[in-house]
Amino acid sequence: MLISLTLTNFQKHRSFHHDFQAGLTLVTGRNWSGKSSTMRGILYSLYGSTAVPVRSHNLVSRGEKTLEATLVFRVHGLDNHQDYTVTRGLNKAELRLNGEVVASGQTPVTAMIQSLIGEAKSFLMYQTSRQGEADGLLTLGSTKLAQHINAVTGVEVVDQVLERIKLRRASYTGLQDLASRQDLELLHLEAQCEQQALFLSDKQLQHSAVVAHQRQVHERQTAADQQFQQLRAQWQAYLHYQQRNAEYQHHYQAAQERLQAAERLLQDHPDVDLNAAYRDFTRLLAASQAHQHAAGLIEPLQAALREADAVIAQLQGQASEVKEPEGLSARLSTARKSLSQDESALAIALGGLQAGICPTCQRPLGDDNEIHDLQQQATQLQARIAEQQNHIYALELLWTSFERASQAAHTVHTALSQWQSYREQQQHALEQAQQILSQHPHIDAQELEQAKQHYDQLAMSQQARRSALLEQEQATLTLSKLGPLPDPAQEVPEEHVRQAEQALLTLRESARTLEREDAVLKAEIGLHAKALTNDQQQLHTLQQRHTETQAQLRHDSLLAELAKYLRDNRDRFTQQAWAALLAYANQFIQDASGGDMTELRRTAEGDFTFVENGEELPLELASGMQLAILGVAIKLALAAAVGSRFEVLLFDEISAAASDENALRLTECLARSGQQVVLISHRSADAAVAQDVIAL
Repeated sequence: MLISLTLTNFQKHRSFHHDFQAGLTLVTGRNWSGKSSTMRGILYSLYGSTAVPVRSHNLVSRGEKTLEATLVFRVHGLDNHQDYTVTRGLNKAELRLNGEVVASGQTPVTAMIQSLIGEAKSFLMYQTSRQGEADGLLTLGSTKLAQHINAVTGVEVVDQVLERIKLRRASYTGLQDLASRQDLELLHLEAQCEQQALFLSDKQLQHSAVVAHQRQVHERQTAADQQFQQLRAQWQAYLHYQQRNAEYQHHYQAAQERLQAAERLLQDHPDVDLNAAYRDFTRLLAASQAHQHAAGLIEPLQAALREADAVIAQLQGQASEVKEPEGLSARLSTARKSLSQDESALAIALGGLQAGICPTCQRPLGDDNEIHDLQQQATQLQARIAEQQNHIYALELLWTSFERASQAAHTVHTALSQWQSYREQQQHALEQAQQILSQHPHIDAQELEQAKQHYDQLAMSQQARRSALLEQEQATLTLSKLGPLPDPAQEVPEEHVRQAEQALLTLRESARTLEREDAVLKAEIGLHAKALTNDQQQLHTLQQRHTETQAQLRHDSLLAELAKYLRDNRDRFTQQAWAALLAYANQFIQDASGGDMTELRRTAEGDFTFVENGEELPLELASGMQLAILGVAIKLALAAAVGSRFEVLLFDEISAAASDENALRLTECLARSGQQVVLISHRSADAAVAQDVIAL
């Protein structure tokens, strides 16, 4: 069911919207008003450009570059219905269900809609009629129309089933021979499986014997390994004892010798007061260095004082006070203010001359005298401005000279202050150097050297004493760590160890030989087991194929019976389908023709006839209106037979060749059909029986 249609820049509709009602919707208007465009908008929304006989770019309104068509429609289900919204443009498409996007893109949207309401070809064939094509189904010819009827009613399925039965039975050729060959192969594989099972059992017995022998050898090997490990451990313990005893004796004797040497060294170097000697030496050294440093500063500092005095005397002679010329700053400010006033007055005078207005009273200048006076005033102002500019320039030069003299004087005063500060620093340094000389008399170099040698001798003796103490401590610690002598170990002959090792090696070689035999037997068992598994699988597969072959033989028999049944009953099925279809169509034909036509018939040859006023006539004798009624009736019947979930019929000018009375009767029948019908008509009288009208 159609809910609403919105078109933007779609052929004649630059902006169109309509909410549909149930029943008959009449689309009416003058020629070229967009009636057919409305039907194309519905088809384009559902199936895109494939459903309209117009190129996509020709669907866009003149002067526009793009279009948009939005259709809201309802699809009926078993228990409920769902409302969908489809929107299409030239290069976009979108399908929504309850506001949520379910498909996007031209092809996915079309595919989704076809799954909901059917393919475009079927919809156009059974549920639409373009202008002048109401009798389209009848003009197909009896054979093609019969094919459509068979497809819709399901009779075509019988032919398809018969053809598939024929192809399937053809594939069953030679099944009996195949079953016989499979019986022989089954016997051969069963015997082969039994033989492989015997081989596998023999190898498994051999493997069991090898495993038992391996167990015995392993037990003997474990006992021999334990005996060998015990003898080797005893022998290694005896060797370790001998090594430790020799190392103990060596370390003990060495520690005793170090301890005795340290004690002798301590006797030769008694403990002394090294700090007192160091203090005496450093005191003499500091006094000597201070005296030498102060003596070296006296002469340079005195020379620096003499230089500073000379520079200060020179700068004091250059220093002088620079004063500003009397009233220079005030004169310059007054001149600049006067110049600004004259420039403003000149601008006002020139503006008045240009505008022809008195700058004082703002009235127009009356005569040449007023103009002349104003020009003379301007000329005087210009001369005075030039004079003032020269005067200001002279004052600015004088001010510049004053600033440069002030800067030079400031520089001399700054330098003088810096040199005076420098002289004070040098004088203070000289007084400190003289004070140091008075406090630290000259130290003789020989006295200083003797004090140093005494300190060095005491320091070397003290260092030797500290080394002796450390050595004494380490030797005592070594003796304490040695502890008692190691316990003696039992002596074990090396020959006994070698004999036990050889016995163990012999058993290991036997174990390796058995392992190789075990690996060979396992490999052989695996091969026989794999071969047996393969044979069993082949046997199982062949059994399944044999079962399938038997089932196919039974199936072939059933197919033969089914084909005979369908061939015997196909004609009856066809007659029943045509009878039901024509019965539905004939009721509409009677109503739409006012009883003039009673039924549409199909001859034994498959041709169509119609009954008018009790007389059976060939279809070629039907008028345009009669053909329209017959064609619409067939479409209604086929639409009912299809059982579409989208119960909508689209008809364009189906009554163009009818009188107003006959056309109105046809419209009334469509309104009572129980389906939603969108009818395009130029007859305004049809609006009287329509449930909904779109007037363009």
